[in-house]
Amino acid sequence: MNEKQYEELCKLTDEVLQAPDATPVRVAIPWLHIIREHPVFLVDYEGLFMQDNKFIYLVRTWRRSICNKLGLIRVLLISVILSDMLRWSEVVDKLACIDILFISHLMNRSQFNDKDDLYYSDLPQKLKQDGYMPLTVMLNHTKVLSTSLYDRQNSEKLQKVVFPKNLGFFYELKNIRRLWMESRSLKKSARLERHDLKKKILFQAAREALSPSSLHAMRLETLVRTLVEKTRTKVLIATHEGHAWERLAFYSARQANPVIKCIGYMQAPLFQRQHAVKRNLGKDYNPDMIFTSGPIQKKQLDSSLPKKIPVNVLGSRRCFDKKAMSHYSRNELSMKNDIQKACLVIPEGIESEIHLLFEFSLKCAWQYPHVNFIWRLHPLFSFEVLTARNSTYRSVPGNIELSDRELDIDLDRCNWVLYRGSSAVIQAVVAGLRPIYLHVPGQMRIDPLYELDEWKIEIETTKDFMSVLRGSACDGGRHYLKARDYCLKTYVPFDYSTIINTLSRN
Repeated sequence: MNEKQYEELCKLTDEVLQAPDATPVRVAIPWLHIIREHPVFLVDYEGLFMQDNKFIYLVRTWRRSICNKLGLIRVLLISVILSDMLRWSEVVDKLACIDILFISHLMNRSQFNDKDDLYYSDLPQKLKQDGYMPLTVMLNHTKVLSTSLYDRQNSEKLQKVVFPKNLGFFYELKNIRRLWMESRSLKKSARLERHDLKKKILFQAAREALSPSSLHAMRLETLVRTLVEKTRTKVLIATHEGHAWERLAFYSARQANPVIKCIGYMQAPLFQRQHAVKRNLGKDYNPDMIFTSGPIQKKQLDSSLPKKIPVNVLGSRRCFDKKAMSHYSRNELSMKNDIQKACLVIPEGIESEIHLLFEFSLKCAWQYPHVNFIWRLHPLFSFEVLTARNSTYRSVPGNIELSDRELDIDLDRCNWVLYRGSSAVIQAVVAGLRPIYLHVPGQMRIDPLYELDEWKIEIETTKDFMSVLRGSACDGGRHYLKARDYCLKTYVPFDYSTIINTLSRN
């Protein structure tokens, strides 16, 4: 997909979401929320632009529609056998009134017992110490039922709960019926639509309405509304990345408490064509305010959001400590003495991106055996699983290391970092590594450092890569300082007063 097609896709899906007949059920369809320009996010839209082979498009559409419906049937079956809605209701009944509700994410079972939250760190504890009543509720991304986690807490002093994975058969069936009615409405609009691409979008949105992901967003609408009604929440803070469920959370919270303040927390860098978080869906679905992890994102949002939505810097747990800041002096000395070390390779937690970067660096390793490469994986993946799936990685040359060390240790040993969409490159730049972005010809760039025009280098071939290593070891001190300053402003320490000021105004 090229830039022009991407822009048209964003424009037309926005029109569908903002149409006069749009309902909360339509907003619940994730397919209509174009998050950003990443090829993995856009793969489900490529068929819309197929002109030469309509048969392939029809087969893909039919297959996806069947898979979606089978997914809904699976949800209903699980809701009969393993429903945890009854226990959720018991937990909600025990909750007292709260001042601020944090919506976070449970990525693995052990994380539930961590003192600090993965996104909000110790902010809930600080609020409690100051006399406020906070509660953290987590979306369950694990394979474990939420009910198995509740027994680990004192039910009288709940500070952290986990949303159930289903609502029970009848509630799930009720939401499926609502999605089915919205699907019919979208098909009706599609038949009347004259614009060819928009007609395709409406028909596809009708199919995507009947999907497990749409049902997930509807489920969260019900859960958030119930929780806010029971606890009389004053302020809701949810991670804000452009997903459909986030907009439904703001909507349902307002349905339960019209005076609640809804805040979206952006804890990640923004990309050049980031779309869904910037989109204006109207008063019911927009956040009242957005918190960011640093002033860089605030500046980017201030220039693109509706002026009625204020943006404040909250900070991030990913801010840089003294240990991280000490890397630059060591790495700068290495560069000045022309000591060649290694290139760190950091793919995103997306399998196709892992293969793309690892296979490219593998070619470089074979061609240039005097250059060392350190491969790192996102925590969601392991080298054991990777090598089991792909025999290419079972025998790599000696100048490639599969790292399981702490990131700080690998940063100490490298002069360069090869990356694409991984936000870990920000920490690498602060540590003194020179960023090398691998661009795939014909694709839109997915570079979190897209605003940097110096120090960063872009390559497409293995020959380009070697040219970088030969010519960049000793230059760029001034350019590096500018890049480091930029990255330091992406993640800053938490400013507790940002939340306190919000609560005092509420």
